[in-house]
Amino acid sequence: IRENEFEMAYPHTGVGFKVRGVSNLYVSMYSETIDETNPTYVGVIVDEDTSKIAIEEGRKNYKIAQFPSTDSKEHVVKIIKLTEAQVGNLVIDGMHVTAMTDDFNVSPVDLAPMCIEFIGNSITCGYGNEDSTNHVGFLSEHQNAMKTYADIVARHYRAECCLTAYSGRGLLRNFSGDSFGTIPEIYERCLPDDASSSYSFNDAYTPNLVVINVGTNDFS
Repeated sequence: IRENEFEMAYPHTGVGFKVRGVSNLYVSMYSETIDETNPTYVGVIVDEDTSKIAIEEGRKNYKIAQFPSTDSKEHVVKIIKLTEAQVGNLVIDGMHVTAMTDDFNVSPVDLAPMCIEFIGNSITCGYGNEDSTNHVGFLSEHQNAMKTYADIVARHYRAECCLTAYSGRGLLRNFSGDSFGTIPEIYERCLPDDASSSYSFNDAYTPNLVVINVGTNDFS
């Protein structure tokens, strides 16, 4: 099934759908990883089960779930980007299923009635939040957008979580001291490292609450 190609960069972006009448479910994904030692990771939620997958370069079908062939239940599937934009963009461009039954169906997930947008830097991205030593430095495998304070707060209030966050970026200047690609500069982009990817601010997905947590890097 190939109808759309979804490219995403910010942490906690992803896709969600409901599926019924399949035995094996595969999703086609790839990432142009910037650093081979830091691949893009995604979190996969199938109903109540969560797993983590490292995405390789080059298009590949990743097995997401396997259900009993006689299963007629509708399952909720979500694929969420765990790593941030500086690791690499994620592209989801298709789905492959086996053993479709007569009641096969794919439909969008139901969004929560409230959305909270978090604007921030590495704290919001989840930099190192799975590093138990706190001494390793940046590794993408230690970054998990689904374990950030933002995700915890959103789940507590049963809200959607939207992250507009980039490590090292500031309000007027960045961690490195330069002023290139600050949070205000990249905020209007869908893909923060692509100046041509302007975001359309429309009524389709307007946050009910915005949390701004920036400024730490300005004083570094």
